[in-house]
Amino acid sequence: MQGKNKERIESMKKIKQVRVDSNRLRDVIESAFLLVENRDRVALMKLLDTNSTIPITDIIDSRGYTLMHMICFKNIEEMGVFLLDKVA
Repeated sequence: MQGKNKERIESMKKIKQVRVDSNRLRDVIESAFLLVENRDRVALMKLLDTNSTIPITDIIDSRGYTLMHMICFKNIEEMGVFLLDKVA
């Protein structure tokens, strides 16, 4: 019985961590796209550096667009160069 309780506790910890990670990813996505909208390259750089465990390819909005899509749509060349350097 004690082994089952330990497994349940570990399972609950994993579920909680997944929720935290999911919420963090959602916050980073919202912030990153807002920074692109505002053309704030310095803040975007800081956000991506601070959250370097999140792959840039995972930062996708609800329409399926990546940061590079939005940067290209908005014709923000300096942000595009930065993002390419970041993933290279």
